[in-house]
Amino acid sequence: MTIEKASLRAQMKQQLTNIPESEKKRQADAIIAKLHNFLAGQSGYWTLFAPLADEPNLLKLVSMTPETTWVFPKIKSNTEMEFVTVSTPDLMAWNLLTEDSDFEVEGSVAVEELSGCLVPGLGFDHQGVRLGRGGGYYDRCLENFRGLKLGVTFTGGIVKQALPRE
Repeated sequence: MTIEKASLRAQMKQQLTNIPESEKKRQADAIIAKLHNFLAGQSGYWTLFAPLADEPNLLKLVSMTPETTWVFPKIKSNTEMEFVTVSTPDLMAWNLLTEDSDFEVEGSVAVEELSGCLVPGLGFDHQGVRLGRGGGYYDRCLENFRGLKLGVTFTGGIVKQALPRE
């Protein structure tokens, strides 16, 4: 990781943390409305994430889109992530879904079976380059994925300058 990326991550985290809760809810509701309309014509397995404090909470989509089967990221090891179905997505937090988690995993879905992914990010540029949290899990897991990838962040996470690409 370059100093530039580390500095950008710290800056983006601070910027997203400073968004008032009422504005986060307003923006999350707007994202949900757009995604609900988009997903009305979709089916199959889609990924969703249990949000951290600086990520939009999109968990309402689970009940709003019965034609979609939602799967969630689970960390398998220091370098691997898989997508699983769970019984209680509203109780999860991203950093709790590790190999040691006590959450009831109902099944696993291969990346090749996914129709699309909602991918959280600290930032995205206008070319679709994502600035993640630095673990590289999504990058490695979705490297050869050919389905739809939709980046999700608050308005403050959309940047005009080009983000570093590896």
